[in-house]
Amino acid sequence: MKAIYNNIVNTASLSASSENPSYPLENLQDNLVASKYRTTSELAQGLVISLASSQASYIFIDNHNITAGATIQIQGNNTDVWGAPAFSENITHSSGLITHEFSAGVQTYNFWRLYINDAGNTDGYIEMGLIVLGHYVQFPGMSPDQSIPFSSTSRSTITDAGQVYGDEKPTYREFTVKLRNCTNTHRENINTVWDANKNIYPLMLLIWSDELDFEPPMYCVINQRGLKWKKSDNKNFPWDVTLKFREVL
Repeated sequence: MKAIYNNIVNTASLSASSENPSYPLENLQDNLVASKYRTTSELAQGLVISLASSQASYIFIDNHNITAGATIQIQGNNTDVWGAPAFSENITHSSGLITHEFSAGVQTYNFWRLYINDAGNTDGYIEMGLIVLGHYVQFPGMSPDQSIPFSSTSRSTITDAGQVYGDEKPTYREFTVKLRNCTNTHRENINTVWDANKNIYPLMLLIWSDELDFEPPMYCVINQRGLKWKKSDNKNFPWDVTLKFREVL
């Protein structure tokens, strides 16, 4: 299980090829997936993310209108010049959450650029509600029988006559995981994530990072008020902890 908790986009300086003032760049920094940034063109659009010596190995794009024929690239450089960036990888399109793990592994740069050229986009602009760019911390493995239940905020009422009336709301994932036999490094990693995000700021969780088609990444919060570590006599794997996660829509 991997957690991308420190989203570079949230604290970086952002600039772009174009910006619709009704859908400003700042919307990408409010952690609300429904709040969108929008360009004024669908052609050769670059979003520059500036944060000194920032590390990344994953990028995620959600709530977007990017079409299947678009060219999508993530680039990295130590100067804000993009003729021949030091790092560049193509990103595979998805109609839902776009997920890309850097084939070159973790990279460190002062500047990042998300480049999109979407000539077939009939909207005439590109919009995105969420960009997560960062490096992950590794959590220990889970039990093979771990369940990921779906819940809903929908409400229904059944009348005395047996009829049902409902108010349909979104469905979301939430689960509790007991992480047993954690090493000291695992404990430090989990504490680092908690200190940065607590139960307030969302993170991107790769529950089974090698089976994303089976269980896609989950943008979620840690749904508890604190961490409670339990220590055992196992010198190599001395720690147990329970974590609760709830998907953010």
